[in-house]
Amino acid sequence: MGKKSRVFLGAGDWELRKASELQQRFPGRSIIVRQKRAQVPIDQALRGASLVVCHHSNCAVDAIIAGVPFECEDGAAHWL
Repeated sequence: MGKKSRVFLGAGDWELRKASELQQRFPGRSIIVRQKRAQVPIDQALRGASLVVCHHSNCAVDAIIAGVPFECEDGAAHWL
């Protein structure tokens, strides 16, 4: 999540909290936290992914296109 969204939504350390929650839900699975300005393109990052989790993001739409299941809390993809 970008700085502007984090401040606007009061999201604080959402990614760290969510990563911890996911580790509890899926013990033994590798959890990768991809930064908004990551060097690896999203289509490449999605290869081999089992699940995309985001607060609200276009990456949920990218996951749909790539055939990767997703969970998001808000945004356009939330209703898909």
